[in-house]
Amino acid sequence: NAVALEWSVNDLLDLKLSASVGFDSSTGDKNVHKKCKDAVNDREASEQSLSVTIFIIIKISSNKSDKKSWINPIPQSLRLSRPLRIALKKETDDSTIRKYNRFKNEIKNLSSYKVSPKKRDSGK
Repeated sequence: NAVALEWSVNDLLDLKLSASVGFDSSTGDKNVHKKCKDAVNDREASEQSLSVTIFIIIKISSNKSDKKSWINPIPQSLRLSRPLRIALKKETDDSTIRKYNRFKNEIKNLSSYKVSPKKRDSGK
């Protein structure tokens, strides 16, 4: 989707990203039987306790123009979602709350990122 191509440079200078973070696990999946060695703890780990934290882009909008926005048409698609953390650890209520609180703190500590466009050389 090439919506941003229709945006002016001014629209692109002040953007807002709306995203979602999700926690997913496959604990207890009977179809998964692979085992591997946990390099950190030097013990056997099983994919039966796979826990993934996922980041999904929901919307990008211009703060300069109310009408300029791009909405992810398929938020569950792998195309615009990325795993942030993969762990071979059984998910519990406590571990989910810890992950949520860690992300909440990271979001609270985010700062703006400013980009200044380069002036094009007119070739003179």
